[in-house]
Amino acid sequence: MTTTLDHTPDLGRTVTGLAPGAAPAPAAHARPRWPVFGVAGAMAGFASILVSMPTLTEEEAGQGVDVIDQLDRAGYHAGFVLGLVSVGCLLVASQGWKRWAEDRAPRDLAARTLAHGLAVTATINV
Repeated sequence: MTTTLDHTPDLGRTVTGLAPGAAPAPAAHARPRWPVFGVAGAMAGFASILVSMPTLTEEEAGQGVDVIDQLDRAGYHAGFVLGLVSVGCLLVASQGWKRWAEDRAPRDLAARTLAHGLAVTATINV
């Protein structure tokens, strides 16, 4: 059995039950905002890696464990906070994807699996 989804609005339909001059409710399939969280999560994750990686010279790297006293903790703290922001954004994006996929492709296995993959990625990042 195949189904087709018609996303074109019915302009000839009249809306009943509204007060004169009242606007109808917004469309059910408005533009999703969850992809913004996915992009923000990716950018925050990348930034957390860049901020938390120290740049050591060959001489400093050759000191071994003694180099730990010379490292700045602020970069690691900023990287940790950016990593948590990334995890939160990925969780929001995964739930947004899940809702979007349930509306448009409820029986599609790949669409249903991707939301779980994003949530697992966020869990691994913690």
